[in-house]
Amino acid sequence: MSRDTKALTKIIGIVYLCVGLAASPALVMYLLYVPKSVLASKPFLIHLGTLIVIYGPCFFIAYGWIRRRKWGFYLLIAYNGLWFTYFSFAFVSRMISDSKSHLSWVVMSFLIILIFLGSLIALAFRKDVRASMLWR
Repeated sequence: MSRDTKALTKIIGIVYLCVGLAASPALVMYLLYVPKSVLASKPFLIHLGTLIVIYGPCFFIAYGWIRRRKWGFYLLIAYNGLWFTYFSFAFVSRMISDSKSHLSWVVMSFLIILIFLGSLIALAFRKDVRASMLWR
């Protein structure tokens, strides 16, 4: 395993750590500034749970890739695969129901997201990265 592969796995881990930390200020601000009566309401708890479900796996992926764990490899594939599937479905349904005026923005934004998610999955399946994550 080369130094480049080790650096690449750590960079992917750091990227996912940054994505996971992106939601942390929102959670802290909610706890500091939102009234307690709103904190206990059902819509707010659903919103908070959604944030945790969306951004929570990023911390596990970051740890798994920084420490090069086998389960981190599979978690990244599953997490990005689910997001890829969701955005593909959203893209197709938006293309069917959207008007023609915003079509170029819709296509561009969805394709950027799909290319990014697909490239992370493809990067994980590179021979040297797969070997360093699965056979250490």
